[in-house]
Amino acid sequence: MEFKNIELTDREWMEPFLKNSGYQGCDYTFGNLYIWKDLYRHQAAQAGGMLCIRSRKPGTGEYTYLFPAGGGSLQEAVHFMAADARRLGVPFLLRGFAAAEADRLTEAFPDTFVIESVRAEWDYLYRVEDLTLLAGKKYHGKRNHIARFEESGDWHFELLGEGNIDACRKMCLRILTGWVLPAVCSASADRLWGLPWESRSIRILMWCILKRLLLRYRGRILP
Repeated sequence: MEFKNIELTDREWMEPFLKNSGYQGCDYTFGNLYIWKDLYRHQAAQAGGMLCIRSRKPGTGEYTYLFPAGGGSLQEAVHFMAADARRLGVPFLLRGFAAAEADRLTEAFPDTFVIESVRAEWDYLYRVEDLTLLAGKKYHGKRNHIARFEESGDWHFELLGEGNIDACRKMCLRILTGWVLPAVCSASADRLWGLPWESRSIRILMWCILKRLLLRYRGRILP
């Protein structure tokens, strides 16, 4: 299978590879791959019983390949991607993997790859138990906040649809202009180019990927 553009209908065959991989990086969810597919030009293929993703960096157009996901042959998948890079005449850059995957790669291809840690591409990792149970003194404040919110009674869920999608778009704009934009401007002005893509990705996520639920508090849609 050659690399192809990612469509919403690809979710059915791609998600089992992503879920079964056990990888914790943000790129290993169909939602993330789909909403950023136009900016990073994500494309997908199968090789050796694994999912292979090819991307291009915004601005430079540099090709990169995501560490293959699934329970198939790592060697076949890597050979497939390396051959694709040779065909394109570009360096074979494999990204998005942690120490355990680095060990697998080194074992499968000894003395072949130079492996480097790229700080700018590190992910935040959270324990599922921490965010679902909020147990312990560390999360005492968050538990109290949730309890006060629930006790207020002035909130409800709605199905996302034509009647409230415009309000959701306004909520996204409010976040981008009131929170994201000031933070980006204070950090680095050259990051402003990403804001329209951020807004677009949020809209795609709400309309195509999520289960179309929104939360209102005192009549206002919450992010």
